[in-house]
Amino acid sequence: MAIVCYGIFYLCTFSQWTDETYDNRFGAVFEGLRKDTRLSLLYPLIFLLRRALFSVVAIFCQELLILQIACLFCFSTIQIIFLILVEPFTEPLLQKLELFNEVCTLALVYIMVCFTDANEALFLTENYYDFAFLVGMAINLLVHVYYLLKNSFLEMRDTIKEKCFKQKAQASQPNPNEIEMNNLKPIASKLDVI
Repeated sequence: MAIVCYGIFYLCTFSQWTDETYDNRFGAVFEGLRKDTRLSLLYPLIFLLRRALFSVVAIFCQELLILQIACLFCFSTIQIIFLILVEPFTEPLLQKLELFNEVCTLALVYIMVCFTDANEALFLTENYYDFAFLVGMAINLLVHVYYLLKNSFLEMRDTIKEKCFKQKAQASQPNPNEIEMNNLKPIASKLDVI
C-alpha cells in the first residue's frame, strides 16, 4: 500500500520535481535520478516492489526453491530491461554500475539453479558450482569496492587541493595590520623630523 501511495504522490507532483524547496523536502528519492521524465520514478518503485514481492514468495513458498530462483531471475531481467531502455541515472558511471550489478545478480541466480533438484548430477560428480558462485560474488564486490575507493580518494584529493589553494591565497594576501603599520611609517618619520 505504501508503494502505491508513494507512486501516486510523486507522479502528481511531477511539475515540482525541479523546484528547490520541493527538492529539499522530498527530493531524496530522486538523488542521482533524472528529473526530466516520470519513468525515472519507476526505478525506486521497482526497487521496493521487487523486494516486497520476493519477501512474499520467500515466506509463502519456502519449499519451492526453484520458484524463488525463477522470481529472482524475472525481477533481475525486468530491471536490466528497464535500465537499458529508460537510463534513469544522471551519471553514466552509476548507470553502468547498476547494470553491472543486475547482470552479476542474474549470473549468480543462474548458478543457484545448479544447487536445486533440477541438476540431476549435483551429487554424482565433482562440481565447482560453489566456487563459481563465490567467484561471481567476489567480482561484483571488488568492482564496487574499487569504484567506492577511487571516488573517495578523488574527493579527498580535491578537498586537499582546495584547502591548500585557500591557504596559499591567504598567505599571499598581506595582513591588514601590517598594511596599516606600513602606511603609518612615513608619517612617523615626518613627525621625528619635527
